[in-house]
Amino acid sequence: MDDIPERDGNGAAPTADPARRRQVSDAVETWKRQLTDLGGRNTLLYYRDLQRGTLDLSDTDTRRLLEGSRVRLSSLFPREALGDAARRARTVRAKARENDEERGLETLYLAYGLATWRSDRSAATPNAPVLLYRLTLTPDGASAEDFRLQIDDEPELNPALLYLLQSDFGVGIDADSLIGEADLASPAAREGVVRRLDEACASVPDFATVPRVVVGNFSYAKLPMVRDLERALERMATHPLLAAIAGDGGAREELRARHAAVRGAGPVSPVPPPEDEFLVLDADSSQSHVIAAAVGGADLVVIGPPGTGKSQTIANLIATLVARGRSVLFVAEKRAAIDAVGKRLTQQGLGDVLLDLHDGAANRRRIYAEIDRTLDAAREALAPDAAAIHRALDRNRTALEEYEAQLHEPVQPWGVSAFEAQERLLPFGGPSVSAVRLRGETLEALTREAAEEAIEELRRYVELGGPSVASDGGEAHPWRAAYAAGRVTGAGASAEVLEALGDLR
Repeated sequence: MDDIPERDGNGAAPTADPARRRQVSDAVETWKRQLTDLGGRNTLLYYRDLQRGTLDLSDTDTRRLLEGSRVRLSSLFPREALGDAARRARTVRAKARENDEERGLETLYLAYGLATWRSDRSAATPNAPVLLYRLTLTPDGASAEDFRLQIDDEPELNPALLYLLQSDFGVGIDADSLIGEADLASPAAREGVVRRLDEACASVPDFATVPRVVVGNFSYAKLPMVRDLERALERMATHPLLAAIAGDGGAREELRARHAAVRGAGPVSPVPPPEDEFLVLDADSSQSHVIAAAVGGADLVVIGPPGTGKSQTIANLIATLVARGRSVLFVAEKRAAIDAVGKRLTQQGLGDVLLDLHDGAANRRRIYAEIDRTLDAAREALAPDAAAIHRALDRNRTALEEYEAQLHEPVQPWGVSAFEAQERLLPFGGPSVSAVRLRGETLEALTREAAEEAIEELRRYVELGGPSVASDGGEAHPWRAAYAAGRVTGAGASAEVLEALGDLR
């Protein structure tokens, strides 16, 4: 939404037409209901112990782990229980990796404290983590019979729990106020947070917390989208595309008018000059059309089967927009799609334009390091001298355009193009036979320059699909044996052979 200003020229936030704002507000409520799953499938609200996918640390000494130290699984469990704990750790880690690779979700957490209450939403009993610590499970050795555990960042209050308490019971809890300045590495501080949560939820039916420590996979991926919808309502109402998606007729008319202007400008023809074109990968005409339309301000959906170059087009579009000073947010349902585009840009030396936010704000150190590296690379980069490349590109593109025009230009008096003629000849197959013969004086009259030019034109003709001497697998050329035996060695010998053939005939 970077094309909508936060403030107008006088410093005031833009305001939407009241009717449009109501339309967008109604749509936002509908979208929130569709996104908000507070039922039994939400593991942040209805967590249940799994046969293998739960690692319960409630009866172990987790003080050093919660203080931020790296601890071994073998230091938490006695030898007779370590085998089962390691199997559970392997299962939990495998599921976390699957969620990360297939859905782009970080789901591996240590939960401190579980809350329950009486609910009519689901037949399942509510069982919601209170504090969530992002956790790393590192196997020891290939057999993974032991693991190293370490929390990665400060904990957070379960956001899904806070959202449900507000929506179902009207209990508004500010996470920052509840935690305050407490150092949650201290057991007393953690217990204090849980106690204050109990007090704040006194009006919630049968609300209680259980002092458990559990490692597992917890996720509610859609909650951040719900929060974004709530925070961005005003800006969405002033954004023509989002207002149009929400169903506002006036916004849709604005988009139609804008798209007509984009189409009228001709996104592909005339093509931009080389110095204003920033494609880093090959692009055909349809892909160039997509890039030109996006640069021109169009809102569009691009559909293509697998293997048609969607990732390549996205990489070209990102490079083009970045070169024009724009910023690009690229999101995908699966991590593999992001990796495919990132790999293409990195292979072209553009890895520094990427900032991978896959881990979200949880891994701030890595994000800061990437920004620092990118700034260093930008300071050291030299402006490229692309004049020669641009001239070559312009020559080659002009030649290709001329070839395409000639290939499809109808030839009179037949009204058939060379492309159509070749297309119609395809079903017949077989070698081509020409009645043209160059003999004696004609060959001897060729200058060296003319001969070289003729050879080059014939080579290009053959490369572009013109007929050539039959291959070994095809019908034998009548002169092939003579050429192979060295009997015909030059223009004079050819003339003598042809004269002899004439006498025989």
